[in-house]
Amino acid sequence: LLIARRYFRATRKGVLSFISTFAIAGIALGVMALILTIGIMTGFHQELTRRILGINPHVMVTQFFDVPIDRPDTVLALARSLPGVQGADPYVVLKVMIESGPYTDGIIVKGIPPDRVFNRSVLAQSVVMGDFDLAPGKVLLGTGLAARLRVSPGDTVTLYSTRDVVHTPVGIVLKAHTFEVSGIFDVGLYDYNANLALLNLRDAQELGGLGEAVSGVEIGLVDPHQAQEAARLIEAALGYPFRALTWMDVNRSLFSALKLEKLGMFAVLILIVLVAAFNIVSSLTILGVEKTREIGILRSMGMEQRQILRIFTLVGMFMGVTGTLIGGVLGVGIAFFADTFKILRLPPDIYFISWIPVKVSWADALAIVGAAFLLTFLASLYPALRASRLVPVEAIRNE
Repeated sequence: LLIARRYFRATRKGVLSFISTFAIAGIALGVMALILTIGIMTGFHQELTRRILGINPHVMVTQFFDVPIDRPDTVLALARSLPGVQGADPYVVLKVMIESGPYTDGIIVKGIPPDRVFNRSVLAQSVVMGDFDLAPGKVLLGTGLAARLRVSPGDTVTLYSTRDVVHTPVGIVLKAHTFEVSGIFDVGLYDYNANLALLNLRDAQELGGLGEAVSGVEIGLVDPHQAQEAARLIEAALGYPFRALTWMDVNRSLFSALKLEKLGMFAVLILIVLVAAFNIVSSLTILGVEKTREIGILRSMGMEQRQILRIFTLVGMFMGVTGTLIGGVLGVGIAFFADTFKILRLPPDIYFISWIPVKVSWADALAIVGAAFLLTFLASLYPALRASRLVPVEAIRNE
């Protein structure tokens, strides 16, 4: 260890060699870039999850083929009896046509109880114009939808549902239902803002001609990550034709794509550390040439090959540890500073957030540090083996 430290700290001129410095800087930059990139992707993932959970339930109980549930009280009672359930409410989802003057569009209407328990505060906080009012005859529109219809709070819109029709001698006529816009919400997700309207549950049932039936029951949990277990218990208790979908099931393709992209970025950026590891090979090879005479003397004094191997491996690991620590501290520090003060801004009219979130998890940081250590260790083996195989007499003679 003593000899390895001396070899690491100084060359014959008493300063760290340029190649060693370059190798350490390369590893530091690679580790820093990895931490920042993975932190940005983790931040986007967490922010997207938070916004999805702000508008979506953790578990949705429906029937196969989207058959309405005639008696939701049984499902509600079962859901509310489960441990870890924060709230359970019935809901109605319809595809309707909305009209305001000359503007017409097809949208999704969701009917919820005005006294709902789960994520009511989140929905109320998302209202950017008007009030969170779900009284009978009121409707809440997303910002994108309101912009397309050219409406503001206090204006009226007309909804038409294909489930509520009148048969006449001249054909089918859609019944018109007029509602007053009570507020406009922004949940931070384009699809919801552009295509969703919220109604009173009773109004939605009437609009869809459902009577007392509902489309399903949505359940909020204290811990959203326990949704799979709650869904399994519900399906086991209710049986066919009921099914329980979690928020992870509904957004599986999105989160799978994010996970794959994160893995791909890790694989690409680890190449930066790999390139820096080749510099360690060069540095140790040159060090072995410079220390040929010293190696011969040490071997002639009785030092074994494995001890020489250990010395040069330690020198390479010193470089790797130094670069990894510098890069880790810089990466975590920059990530914390950027996320705390939100200095990396984005145009909010293009992206769903106005800044770049950078969240570094301990698991990701340990994986990056472990990968950097492994690469530097492997890079140290070849020049260390080469130095350990020097014959003492030949080393001294050649020197």
